[in-house]
Amino acid sequence: MPCCSNMGRQTSDIWDEFYCEIGENNKRVKATCKHCGKTQAPNATRCTNHIKGCMKCPAVVRALYSNKSPGVPLSVIVEEDVDSPSTSGEASTAHTTPAAKRPGAALETTPSTSTKEKGQGDGPPTAKRQILSFVDKISKEEKDKIDQALAAAIYANGLPLSTFENVHFQRALSLLRPSYGKPPSRFKLGGTLLDREFALAEAKVKSAIQESDCVALMADGCATVNREHVINFIVTTPQPMLYTYKVMGTERETSELIATEFITVLNEIGPNRCYLLVTDNASVMTVAMGIVTLEFPHITAVGCASHCWNLLFKDLMELNTLHKLFMIAKSIVKSIRNVYVNHATFKLKQKEKYGDGCVTLKLPAATRWGGAVITFNSLIKNKAAIQETVVNEDLKFSDSVRTWSLDNVRFWDRVKIAIDMLKPLHGCITLIESNKALLSDVFFLQKKYTQALLDNLTKLPFKTREKNLVKSYLEEREVFTIRTIHKACFLLDPRYRDKHDLLEPADIVSIIEFIGTMCKHIGLDEGAVIASLAAFRTRTGFFAHEGVWRAADTCVPNVWWAGVCATEPIAPLARRILSLPPSVAECERNWKLRKFIHSKTRNRLLNERVRKLVATKAALKEPSSKPATVTPFFTVADIDAYFENYLPARAAGAPEEGPEDDEHTDDGDVNFEEEDSEDDDYNDRDYENISDWSDGDDDDSGARLKHFINYDQAKHKGCKSKTVLVTNVSSANNDVKAALCNNFKLKMTSAHSSSQRFNPCLSRFGTNVEEERLLQL
Repeated sequence: MPCCSNMGRQTSDIWDEFYCEIGENNKRVKATCKHCGKTQAPNATRCTNHIKGCMKCPAVVRALYSNKSPGVPLSVIVEEDVDSPSTSGEASTAHTTPAAKRPGAALETTPSTSTKEKGQGDGPPTAKRQILSFVDKISKEEKDKIDQALAAAIYANGLPLSTFENVHFQRALSLLRPSYGKPPSRFKLGGTLLDREFALAEAKVKSAIQESDCVALMADGCATVNREHVINFIVTTPQPMLYTYKVMGTERETSELIATEFITVLNEIGPNRCYLLVTDNASVMTVAMGIVTLEFPHITAVGCASHCWNLLFKDLMELNTLHKLFMIAKSIVKSIRNVYVNHATFKLKQKEKYGDGCVTLKLPAATRWGGAVITFNSLIKNKAAIQETVVNEDLKFSDSVRTWSLDNVRFWDRVKIAIDMLKPLHGCITLIESNKALLSDVFFLQKKYTQALLDNLTKLPFKTREKNLVKSYLEEREVFTIRTIHKACFLLDPRYRDKHDLLEPADIVSIIEFIGTMCKHIGLDEGAVIASLAAFRTRTGFFAHEGVWRAADTCVPNVWWAGVCATEPIAPLARRILSLPPSVAECERNWKLRKFIHSKTRNRLLNERVRKLVATKAALKEPSSKPATVTPFFTVADIDAYFENYLPARAAGAPEEGPEDDEHTDDGDVNFEEEDSEDDDYNDRDYENISDWSDGDDDDSGARLKHFINYDQAKHKGCKSKTVLVTNVSSANNDVKAALCNNFKLKMTSAHSSSQRFNPCLSRFGTNVEEERLLQL
């Protein structure tokens, strides 16, 4: 059956939807629908009505014919009311609205002004309704542009590469632009489109490095979701940017290998423009930094300030006094959070006491030792709600938790003192991890928290040995944290112009030597630079003008030297070192970005593709939405106010100082009660739970057990009834259980047993025995 498209004259595009049978004189005698196969009389009106109601006809085609009259060409899609007649092709084109191309219809190639209604002359239209072109055409260049924009949206938000395979996404895109067609597949998003976007990101990073005359290189290692060890390298210009990363693979991570990687990256970015290496205090990193500084003497290697202070926090929390206090606080939090009935009751009490502004009970992360402050603070904030929850006899709490929460006033007082002691250090860690922090802030913050720590040292019952340990910890960590470059930055930072008394005379000498070394590398006149430094410190010459110092309160320090003091001989050196970062916090943020993309549900992504996705997402990061009134750096007033907020006012009646305890004096730190001092020697020992000895992995478990039993036998000799409570019996080592059975009369139970009171000496531990972490006799 021939199609009428080649026979006779058509007055309507409706015939493109029908197979027409031609009779005599080239007239249509039958029309069959191409979609449903039904036969119609060869009448344009009837055929149009059929298409409107044909359920097998595509919806877009039915929609096109719903608003047109039979016999009118299908180039009509938009009809608008025109208040005044159009006299130019531009006016007509301005009303053109894109729409879907009808399947089977020919593309409209003529301008919209060439389409005229029946009977319209060659002159300007005079009808109130104007017919415009309907065909929505999209070129290959335009489609590629849309594909790239969609791909950038995928990369910037870390969405899966298969996002556009979702039928709802495809439907939404079809409604937005029907002629757009099929969105890019996962293979295209992970292939050519990703390569193009990554090339742009890489070019942006390299361009920023080439434009900067002072950069810093920081590195940090971490394990991926697939247990592969990766070291990423961040370059600051001063804006931090991911440069590259190294997958260690089968290579052993030695200091020589890491130093080689450092040197390779430095040769790529230009070693003469790099002034600082920042990394953690791992032994291989420390040795590697020494190798690099021998190769490039002008580069200074420093430890990450945030990492050093976190380790100092760990040292402090290992002190017996603070450790016991934290374990008690942790037990209280767990006894509420780990039992859903207790937690639900606690939340109701919170709502009654504090309304919507309540603070949840928190526990610290595994490697964030500063989280102990957050735990202490959440206890103090919820003290009333905790006490009202614990006093409820219908809830299951151990006797020890009830005693600590309700009866022991000294516990709450010492928690407040611990907060006063530790919060400044926690505040320093928070400040130095900010992108607003500078290398010059490290020295000032070190002095601030050291003073706050020593001021509060006498307020807790630290023994003499512990006080000496605190002072030694401060000295050891300061050696690794503070280098000459920190002191030089502090001296040249105009924000700290009134704080130079914190520097010792020996510090000034070392700073002058450092400046001399840098002058040789940069090519500056050392004598002129030292003279300029003297004028800066004494506020003479150029620095005698008050307007110069007023500008320092509103400018970033390196910008102040580059803009306001650019004529001074020391300015090129000062603006360089004052743009250097104090920590590898940006590496940590980059790891979070990587873990977001290379997650457990996307663990099949290859390392090379992950590198491109991470670099692209970092490059597509939107600028900060913070208001312009926020200063891009910390002022001294900001830091002082921050420390004031971190030193809360003491509650009325709280003791200002604890007793001066001798090293051999038993002060009852565990229960904070004088009458329980006989149990404190026992609790002073850092025992492990017997459930930690399971699986027989440790060769010395028998020796530890022997020591454990001998100690307790000696302590409790004369006690005729020895009863041991073993928690988590199902997971305990069989050898351990057998050894215990030979020495003690055992009563074994699960840690979650409802009845765990076996001996009068265990009565104060109540039902939650595992929170004591010990075998109790």
